[in-house]
Amino acid sequence: MPAALKDIYGKGPSYPQPSLLILQDTLQNIIGEFQHVYIVIDALDECADRYKLLRWVKDISRWPGGKLHIMLSSRRERDIEDNLVDIKGLERVSFAGGSANPDIVKFVDEKLAELIIWKKLDPEIQMLVIHALLEGADGSFRWVALQLFELSRCPNVRTLKQKLRALPKDLEETYQQLLSSSSQADDLRRFLNWVAFSARPITLEELAEVVTVDFQSGGRPCYDCDLRYTDPRDVLTVCSGFITEFNGAFNFSPANQTLLTIYPGIVKLSHMSVKDYLLSDQISSGAAAYYSINASQSHCLIAQTSLAYL
Repeated sequence: MPAALKDIYGKGPSYPQPSLLILQDTLQNIIGEFQHVYIVIDALDECADRYKLLRWVKDISRWPGGKLHIMLSSRRERDIEDNLVDIKGLERVSFAGGSANPDIVKFVDEKLAELIIWKKLDPEIQMLVIHALLEGADGSFRWVALQLFELSRCPNVRTLKQKLRALPKDLEETYQQLLSSSSQADDLRRFLNWVAFSARPITLEELAEVVTVDFQSGGRPCYDCDLRYTDPRDVLTVCSGFITEFNGAFNFSPANQTLLTIYPGIVKLSHMSVKDYLLSDQISSGAAAYYSINASQSHCLIAQTSLAYL
């Protein structure tokens, strides 16, 4: 461990948390001990307080010595571009667009190989699927992943071809189709509100409980245990494409042919673009307008549900 780091953390648990300025000075001292140091910051646009992070990046980019190398990845956002434009020696590389993107090609090949239905298809149909996905991807791994999920549910070649002819043109249209086709709109809408604006990380079992509060009883919201899902994991089915569970542990039960939860994982939105879409003007004026959300509405729903549940 570098000596500079020991100096600020070596006095036991009672020693106060060092300030950001002290940590920054410590990092600079540590970098001085190496010939070259590389810092990689992925998904800069998903940082909760990216103004502070951008300011920090600009500060350390001015350090002398030429030892520090920084790589940032982000979607193109105006405030990010404006803040980084004055960094000396900044180089931009775009990974967007084109069916010829080798990473997209590799991703498509790998994911298709994982599908059970894939090996049962004729080579001609396989090429049709590959061509459609590469043409529509436009550099978006997320778009490809969602289309693969939908295609994997096709029971036969005819349905598969119909899906390929009607592939959504972008992520927003994909989300609109998924939301509009949901058979459990009320539950899905409530789940999305909770995951998007919960003040702390929420477990799958906690999320499953939010539907036990009945808002359709005619009066005030009230608790009804009969509304509880038999299996909390059914929430993942209702929210397919929108939420993902992290860090859970499960055992497969041969007797029941189901996954048994050892301990529940944390539920999060599958991608930053999900929340962006739910908050956008585009959804509020389209076919999926019912799912449009905002912070005040979601916090109100969460508060009403929590009070009724208690």
